[in-house]
Amino acid sequence: MTQETNKKYIILKDEKLEDGFGWLYRIQAVKDFGDVKAGDKGGWVSGYHNLSQQGNCWIYDDACACDDSHVSDNAKLKDYACINENVDILGNAIIEKNSRLCGSISVEDNALLTDDTIVEGFNLTIGGNAILRKNACVDISHERICGNAVIESSIDDYEECVCEYQ
Repeated sequence: MTQETNKKYIILKDEKLEDGFGWLYRIQAVKDFGDVKAGDKGGWVSGYHNLSQQGNCWIYDDACACDDSHVSDNAKLKDYACINENVDILGNAIIEKNSRLCGSISVEDNALLTDDTIVEGFNLTIGGNAILRKNACVDISHERICGNAVIESSIDDYEECVCEYQ
């Protein structure tokens, strides 16, 4: 089997948008896997390096992965979520509902980031069954958020913690 026939998705070069850091391109599944069917259009990527051709990982709808960020294994990026710089999403992690991550961050295991969460960090790992939700804003380095940790905010104003991605 050739490398081309092993692909689960292609990049649609004619569907693109500029994100302030360069061009992002829409992806489209070329075979069925997980809950994705051949022909389904996904989210946006800078290039093939942003989404693994292996596993059931996927970038849905208008979510995006740019710069050197990477989605692999069975991870999901959806609902306008965005990762940039050097963010790795792996395992069964889910990033959704307008969450933003930037920096050098690894989100793994069964971690869930949802509901407008913003995370910036350097050498930060989020794993286990950790949940960040409800406008949670995390800006830390050299740390690990794991286990059954739940981080959320009751404040709707989180302008001080904003990823560079706009």
